[in-house]
Amino acid sequence: MNARGPEAGASGDIGIRVRHWTRYFDICRVCDVNWSFVGKVESIVEDAAYMLKQVNLSKVVEYPYYRFLSSCLTVPSYFFSVIVASLLKFKIQNAFS
Repeated sequence: MNARGPEAGASGDIGIRVRHWTRYFDICRVCDVNWSFVGKVESIVEDAAYMLKQVNLSKVVEYPYYRFLSSCLTVPSYFFSVIVASLLKFKIQNAFS
């Protein structure tokens, strides 16, 4: 694919390839790798434990586990706490001004 977009012809080289405009399948090399394991985000904790065991690192390293937040009130309660903290900080700053 020839250069297109704002870079096209800027230097007089009309036939150059610009990576930004290159077709994805021309630069993707995922299929060139002979994969022996494919993990999933949905089971990353289990997949990481499996891989660490396969390379004999399970006693040395562990995948960081994060508690999954599934409550519908988690996000609103977080933002409410941030708003309250900001208002308190503003009120305290203005009280001594």
